[in-house]
Amino acid sequence: MNTKISLCLLLLIFTFSSAHSVVQNAQISQRIFPVLDIKKLSDMYFPDAYPGSPSYSIEPGNSETAQNASFLITGEANKRVSIILPSERVILQNGQHRAKIFVTDFRSNVGQTSQLDSNGELKLFVGATREDVPTRIPSGDYSGTFYVTVLY
Repeated sequence: MNTKISLCLLLLIFTFSSAHSVVQNAQISQRIFPVLDIKKLSDMYFPDAYPGSPSYSIEPGNSETAQNASFLITGEANKRVSIILPSERVILQNGQHRAKIFVTDFRSNVGQTSQLDSNGELKLFVGATREDVPTRIPSGDYSGTFYVTVLY
């Protein structure tokens, strides 16, 4: 009999304690920013030169030209970005010769920081300076690569 009373009391306690429980839900959110991206629109082209030609500068300008390099940066609208251009000389070489031409002083139309527009875009134009062409350089096509880094 004591067992029946104990079991009934336990059932009664469990029933009353369940009746006083409450439950509330909460939302979980996560915002994903648009991916920061950069696409090359055009390469940089220095005009033809001869051995001993003096240095030549390409200005970044505010629009694409036949000489400046251009890029389209995309990401979150109105977000500030930092732009990193080469700080060291870039070497132009011809695969057949050991001769080198150096390019320095990379600069852009927007400086080191800028802001994406309301569509999340920024057009970047880059210029640089080709140093004097060595006087004893073999003829041929010389090329090299430079990198642009963009950060939020």
